[in-house]
Amino acid sequence: MSAVEREAGADCAVIKPRGLLGLVVDDMKPTRIDSIDDPRIAVYRDLPGRSAESGWMIAEGRWLVERLLASDHDVTSILCDESLAAEIQTLEPPAALFTASGELLNDILGIRFHRGVLACAERREGLSLAALATTVSARAALAICDGVSDPENLGSLIRTAVALNAEGLVLGPGCADPLSRRALRVSMGASLQMPIVECRDLAAAVDELKQHEFRVLGAVLQRVDSVSLERVIDSPRLAIAFGNEGYGLTPEVLKRCDQLVALPMSDAVDSLNVAVAAGIFLHYFRR
Repeated sequence: MSAVEREAGADCAVIKPRGLLGLVVDDMKPTRIDSIDDPRIAVYRDLPGRSAESGWMIAEGRWLVERLLASDHDVTSILCDESLAAEIQTLEPPAALFTASGELLNDILGIRFHRGVLACAERREGLSLAALATTVSARAALAICDGVSDPENLGSLIRTAVALNAEGLVLGPGCADPLSRRALRVSMGASLQMPIVECRDLAAAVDELKQHEFRVLGAVLQRVDSVSLERVIDSPRLAIAFGNEGYGLTPEVLKRCDQLVALPMSDAVDSLNVAVAAGIFLHYFRR
């Protein structure tokens, strides 16, 4: 079965995880790995070359692994430096625990910055836009990302959105993977908490949000048809669209926004980081 299938409603993608490896392991005690070719740790090999199409997500570092274990995601295995095995066992992980020497661990992962412990979980079935729109509260704010392609920017934006009570995130084509290692790391695990919808047609998604009584704001640089925050027409339900780091919102999304909103800035700076801008907007409209 393909890792990605479609669901009706704004042509939104639903991520369906692939099946487990089907390997039998003893998860009551650590299992030592002595070869990079051991099939039980295949999902961890060459992490920089992995993509969302693999159907898995990888968390790295004890703090993030703990967050993953505490979530409702199905953790299938943990791989750690053998020197950390006893410490990781105190987490009582409900999954296979594999250990390896520090040198072999580096070779398996293809990276050296990994904090000595990683966990693998299956990606859950994605959320439809209709499900998100009908389950948020009567006064809710959503964040829309239009081509936010940098995983660190997206991770920071998600962390900010969770902190400021946004109730969901809608991602259009060209956005970074919200469950990639880098996005997970920068979001400090907030990607595991935020309801996220991934859409193939963001313009159609904006139209659908309007049908659910969301007022859609477009965050833009100063222009003749933009207003400042204090002039925004209030609405019980707001969806704020943030554009690509280089060229902003796409024309298809721009023309569907109910209002375009710009932040007054010093002439010495021509733009803000998208996550910083999202923080200002969401704080202002905090529900």
